[in-house]
Amino acid sequence: MMSLPHFSDRPWPWSVGLLRALLGAAPLLFPLAARGDAAGQLPPVAVSGIAGVTYLTADAASMRRFYGLGAGFAEAPQEPGRTRFAVGAGQWVEFLVVRDAGWPRRLQYVTLEAASPEEIGRSLRARGVPADRVGAGPLAWDLQFVDPAGNRIRVAKPWTAPAARPGAPAPFSEHLQHFGLAVDRSRAEATMNFYRDTLGWPEAARMDGADGRLAMVKFRLPGGRSEVVELIFFDPPLNKWAAGAIDHVKFDVGDIKAAYRSLHRGGIANQAKHLPTVDADHLWAINLFDPELTRIEIQELAPTTAAIGTVSPVGAASR
Repeated sequence: MMSLPHFSDRPWPWSVGLLRALLGAAPLLFPLAARGDAAGQLPPVAVSGIAGVTYLTADAASMRRFYGLGAGFAEAPQEPGRTRFAVGAGQWVEFLVVRDAGWPRRLQYVTLEAASPEEIGRSLRARGVPADRVGAGPLAWDLQFVDPAGNRIRVAKPWTAPAARPGAPAPFSEHLQHFGLAVDRSRAEATMNFYRDTLGWPEAARMDGADGRLAMVKFRLPGGRSEVVELIFFDPPLNKWAAGAIDHVKFDVGDIKAAYRSLHRGGIANQAKHLPTVDADHLWAINLFDPELTRIEIQELAPTTAAIGTVSPVGAASR
């Protein structure tokens, strides 16, 4: 389904076309009931939700134009070499500035939030999961562990975004609802078992590809914020075009057309392929790529009865 020839060295198609290409044109998601804990099983690792995602960039100025001026996210002061954009009151998308743009995979790690990373560390060690401190010192550290596919996950205390400056444009979204992680298909079973059985996070949905193989699984995070970890399976090798499509972030919005108009004013949703369409989840959605080819997924979470692929007219007040 996701072999290298499918991931040709060119930008991915957009909107519903992208989702169909990425997941083998599978038309439906299949929600799953949360699995009950077996007798004696440890409780779920109790993070409170998503804090942020960290990517590499060779061009911080282009990230500022896209995420700052285009998407309306306020830049939060950080140490040299790190550029962070605030999402809502306590989430972020950030970039580590490097000179070499030849990386095969731009995503570095994702960060989850917990009031006590120390307790999360004890919970992980009780399950046999190594967890280490990373950071600058005794008062500035995160917890880090690695899933069976090699994805790095950090856990940090809650972060508070600085107040927006007067007159700043409003961001198109206040909530980072999920992130995608690339998983080598040979590690699919071990990685699913890790999130579901070791971490104790319930499986929320899955999707098969057109070839009948499992293409994607979602796991629901604790914390009551309706946030999700999405695993997307690929056949290696993974080139940067495929990595950018898979290692994506998703923001939710209450009104897809208002979000579109905001992005259009920001200059980053100004082509026909950026118009809202109905995706395979039967939700109104927009797919964008940032200047270094990471996919930005935007969804209005209220299901629609419109047909998959329906295009929302520019500037229409209602559907």
